[in-house]
Amino acid sequence: MPPVLRGIKMNCAVAFGRQGEKVGIGVTVRDSTGEVLACCSQSFGPNINTTTSKLVALQRGLQFGVDYGLFPSVLEMDDVHLIDWVNSGNHFDSEFGAILRDILQLPVCFQGLLFCHVLASANKAAKGLANYVFGGADDTFWMEEYPNCISDVIGVEKSV
Repeated sequence: MPPVLRGIKMNCAVAFGRQGEKVGIGVTVRDSTGEVLACCSQSFGPNINTTTSKLVALQRGLQFGVDYGLFPSVLEMDDVHLIDWVNSGNHFDSEFGAILRDILQLPVCFQGLLFCHVLASANKAAKGLANYVFGGADDTFWMEEYPNCISDVIGVEKSV
């Protein structure tokens, strides 16, 4: 679903490489018409558990938005548990508390950002960008464009 009129939506996803060689992060930032404002594909080292990897994806995605002056009104990820953690604040005393606090202290979070769960089938563009790093690409950032690997997904989602 698009964000409210004149709103910005960010989608974040994570992909795990074979044998844990690295973790890929994909982020798309779109306006209410579905136009891509920016997107990125980033990676980080192996041996980080799934939960930490997904929290790092949220953190890096939001930092990407801050760095480029894109303040989303909605952030979507396909992990309902992590979205619940961020929204409820119940896990600040867990091993993930420090990164949860870091996420919520980013300037974008003070703009009334809504953290929402989305089905994996509705997060394909971000997932495609997360997988982009496994083709040998370095961390890559696009403004008002996107790589061919997600062009079909973007086209279908804009037509819905």
